[in-house]
Amino acid sequence: MTGHSLKPVGEWLGESFGQLRGRWVTLSALFVFGLFALLLAVVMVYGLGFAFFGFIQGWDNVMRVITDPRKAQYLLEESRGAFTLLNLLAAFVALRVYCWVLLAAIHASLDAALGVRGALKKGKGRGYAFLVLFVVQQAVLQVGVMLLILPGIILAVWLGFALWAVKGHFFGVLGRMLLAGLVGGAMMIVPLVGWLVGAAWIFLAWSHLYTDLRGLSMPEKRSVRPSPVARTVTA
Repeated sequence: MTGHSLKPVGEWLGESFGQLRGRWVTLSALFVFGLFALLLAVVMVYGLGFAFFGFIQGWDNVMRVITDPRKAQYLLEESRGAFTLLNLLAAFVALRVYCWVLLAAIHASLDAALGVRGALKKGKGRGYAFLVLFVVQQAVLQVGVMLLILPGIILAVWLGFALWAVKGHFFGVLGRMLLAGLVGGAMMIVPLVGWLVGAAWIFLAWSHLYTDLRGLSMPEKRSVRPSPVARTVTA
């Protein structure tokens, strides 16, 4: 990557804001869909758990527990293991929905031709692999943050764009990440509309930075001319 550099900050910002007009509706719709899907998934998990408990214990017993706070507290203490499993299941479902919508937003930010349905369809691909990667990434980041913040910042840059892409551009990537956070956070000060537009722009800004790094890290293609074939001249 010798001799290569990231796009200037002004050009990076200009390109991301230039595409905001054409893509913010799709990205904002994905953001809203993600919130409702996440909420619905968690409610369904706890609702099914409650229905299963009612089927096992009997609905009359369940109603008596609900109306008597003392019995409810006793039930929570006695069924702590079951509720722990239910909480873990709800967390898994929530993370799966989050990763699905996040992948869909990444595809939508990289491909202007994708609508909401197309982005959600593409977001289903490699969902569980992305989920595992996301959990591992967040765990490593938490460990890095616990180690006096600085390792967490380094790991956030490396894991956010991959070490092979950031090599030689660490401070440029870090500065752009901080700038994206500041600008996006300033936009999100405005309720509702600012949240939607700010979230959409952050996705676009990160996708432009990613594609820029991806282009820098790709090896240059060298044109290889075929060697001339010796011609045999027959007398």
